[in-house]
Amino acid sequence: MQDIGIEVVATSIRKSTLEDIEIAKEYVKILMKNPAQEQAQLIDEHQVDLLLARGRSLYTAIKKRVAFVDVNQEKKISYGAHGGLENLAIDVVRAIENPVFKIAGEKALWE
Repeated sequence: MQDIGIEVVATSIRKSTLEDIEIAKEYVKILMKNPAQEQAQLIDEHQVDLLLARGRSLYTAIKKRVAFVDVNQEKKISYGAHGGLENLAIDVVRAIENPVFKIAGEKALWE
């Protein structure tokens, strides 16, 4: 993400090895141990525009009205290798351009 000019605010280290954590520290300042509890606050504090996470974080994205990409490893599309980076880029663009994330968190007209 950083290579294409997107600032990465945080990453989860919940299931990471010690080696993975050391590598992550080189690229990202905020390492989340419990993303489910930390994501919403980070979105507010850092004015996040895009959340890449597992599917259950979609509700946080909707509540906070930010674009969302499900990067769960069990997806039917791969993000591995060069072709995978292309797939990720396509999904990021689609999420950012999707107007649903801006309106989904608004109150209903009758409220």
